[in-house]
Amino acid sequence: MREAILQAALRLFLEESFERTTMRRIAEAIEYTPGALYSYFKDKDEILYALHEHGFSILNRDMGAALEAIPLSDPLARFRALGRAYIRFALDNRELYDLMFISPRTGKKIIERPDWEPGHRAYDGLRHTVASVMTHLGNDGDVEIATYTAWAACHGMVSLMICDRCAPVPDALHPDLIEKSFEFFIRVLESALTNVVTPTAAP
Repeated sequence: MREAILQAALRLFLEESFERTTMRRIAEAIEYTPGALYSYFKDKDEILYALHEHGFSILNRDMGAALEAIPLSDPLARFRALGRAYIRFALDNRELYDLMFISPRTGKKIIERPDWEPGHRAYDGLRHTVASVMTHLGNDGDVEIATYTAWAACHGMVSLMICDRCAPVPDALHPDLIEKSFEFFIRVLESALTNVVTPTAAP
């Protein structure tokens, strides 16, 4: 029952928007009474929060698994594995990724928790890996800026694909567009950090 509620809510939040979706509408979608929903979630903000938690639990699991077989002594390989895990999660869970990272609605329960553990754990894992890459390459630049740049690059690649915004790119490139783009980004990143082109925080 709980899973059915979450799946119906996910579809409605994306198709009809969070604001327009009501608890009654979710109940209708799974042919239950609104009262049945309230026995699982007190409001739609709680449903949205549960969807985000579910998504990040999968993402954190996948990112952790991607690093298990790669030694700490090879931080660039760990970063590559982390990026690929993130991209694979996005492409395998497009609707969920849309809700987590593209849809403008986050929900009061997440906004009210700046120390929100699931999201911070995913970002902290990326930050730690980026910092290891920079140390390995002898770069003493701003880790926070480098981390955000890496996340933005991967997010941009998958968001354009998920939102079907790749029409300007030749069709022949689409099948492995993200894979090749990610590898190109890795080479650019390694070259920049090796040549000590250090990103610095804004004043």
